[in-house]
Amino acid sequence: MDAIQKKIIVTSKVVAVLTKILYITMIITVCFEAAGIIWLIISPEVNSITLGGIRIIWPFSLANDVGIGTDLLPGVASQCFFIAILISANRIFRNVSCEYSPFTPKIAKGMKRIALLLLIDSGVAPRVDFEIKKAISLTTDNLYDFSSELMILAIVIYCFSLIFQYGMELQQQSDETL
Repeated sequence: MDAIQKKIIVTSKVVAVLTKILYITMIITVCFEAAGIIWLIISPEVNSITLGGIRIIWPFSLANDVGIGTDLLPGVASQCFFIAILISANRIFRNVSCEYSPFTPKIAKGMKRIALLLLIDSGVAPRVDFEIKKAISLTTDNLYDFSSELMILAIVIYCFSLIFQYGMELQQQSDETL
């Protein structure tokens, strides 16, 4: 095993651990945000609760004049897509560290999955977040954001997956030649 392969393996293992830590943290965060949204829907006038002797204060209340504001409500749907993307990235880096090569079908398929999730996230997640805001009366607008940046990123990652797929074919030809 040459030095470059060792660097790839070590780096992939480190990034796999970091992505796992990040997606676990994001799952916990989304759970708290979802609980906050449910809290506001169920009892919008209550801004604190006591659980097990700990007083939890939700800093936003629909009962005041300001309200939450559409910019402060977390994008729960986008975060769920981001968690799925992190899980896919974690799988990619684990596969790279186990198979000693980035040019495998699993890697190209994982990159296509990430591109698809980003593409869906660019249009669907903003709509879901808009509907959540509308459900708890935070907006009366009929417009929702569409993320062209995520769409462009999805296209770029899809192109990279095609490059990796081509690299996989070259790797197979090289292995067959030897």
